[in-house]
Amino acid sequence: MKKIPVIVTLKEEVSDPEGTVITHSLHSTGHTSIQSVRCGKYFELEVPEDMNQEEIEAVCRDVLSNPVIEEYRILTEEKI
Repeated sequence: MKKIPVIVTLKEEVSDPEGTVITHSLHSTGHTSIQSVRCGKYFELEVPEDMNQEEIEAVCRDVLSNPVIEEYRILTEEKI
């Protein structure tokens, strides 16, 4: 088995109210150098070694994310 890390975030053009609240909280506690925060979800898929990229993409597209408002990134070891 291998582990595949996946991050799902809202598309840039979609407002992120949770991120806005966190940004305001950071600013109110003195962390004013942080410009903004965007929130997302982290998944770690444990899949068979022989599972192909197309299957993994299908799981991310069809189950883990809402393609209308979200995008996903499958992380490789170089991106971790």
